[in-house]
Amino acid sequence: MRGIGAAAGVVLAAGVAGKAAADIGEQELRLLFRQGAETTDLAAGFQAFTVFAATPGISAAWFTATEDDDDTRLASWKLAPSWTFDPVLPYLRPYVEGTLGYLSSDSRASLTVSADGPTDIDIHTDTFAALAGAGLAVATGPHTTLRPILHLGYARTTDDGDLSGPDARLVEEAGKGILFDVEVNSALAGGALALDHDRPLPYGLRLRAGTRYTWLVARNFAVSDRSLEGTEDFGVLTGSLRLDGPVPWRPLGRDLRWLAFAAGTYIPAARDAVGFSSFAELGGGIELVERGLVAGVDGLSLRVSAILGDDVHGWSAGLALEF
Repeated sequence: MRGIGAAAGVVLAAGVAGKAAADIGEQELRLLFRQGAETTDLAAGFQAFTVFAATPGISAAWFTATEDDDDTRLASWKLAPSWTFDPVLPYLRPYVEGTLGYLSSDSRASLTVSADGPTDIDIHTDTFAALAGAGLAVATGPHTTLRPILHLGYARTTDDGDLSGPDARLVEEAGKGILFDVEVNSALAGGALALDHDRPLPYGLRLRAGTRYTWLVARNFAVSDRSLEGTEDFGVLTGSLRLDGPVPWRPLGRDLRWLAFAAGTYIPAARDAVGFSSFAELGGGIELVERGLVAGVDGLSLRVSAILGDDVHGWSAGLALEF
């Protein structure tokens, strides 16, 4: 996580660098780590991981973020089912959704706390998140739906470090619970406003377009160190465009459709944590239509896409349920 590098900078600015390791006490270094975490708002960095994992998005993706020749590798898996129920009033239907997400991150940092040389740190972060949403699907036109949604959720983030170097033991013990062997539990609350357009086109084509703004407040609790407590709010803006059409072949008597899509995501508060704030996705795939087998599920698709953005690149591949 990039917040470790920022916290290390605070330690260096405090004048620890250049001393002999024997002159630096574990408690002194731990106090500096805690001050660094609070100054750089490391708690908000962990919360950004939480929001990235909890908001609906790409089902399976692998990213590499590059900033100042420092690479952070991320892997994300999400399942985001949704259901729209029968109308309770004309043009008004109850709507529910859920997101189960997992985000892992691997990065490197180097910290010099004494004249003996740098300590190299390999950092691994895991985030598990669950977010439930309920709202209304309001028909604003023959092909357009507006969805106001309220959200509640929970997430758990852990991280650990593999340290090597002359001061590795000192740094590891002093940073335990702050930078390494971290546990952060987060409560999530907020809402979203989504606008979707879905219309049939000639020759059996179908166009889907949508935009969504999600706002979440994350409050950390049951943390491994008090410096990681805090509350922060995040905004996530997404947009997507998809075109699909029929394929003549009908395997097992079921319709098969090709699909092409483009999507974009903007999370301005995530840059300090994951190394980027926006990315675009371009890809395609094939969908097996199977309506009626499971309520609310229209089919199963196989997708492949490229991911490009500010200081980030990656790819996505896998199976996804169509809702």
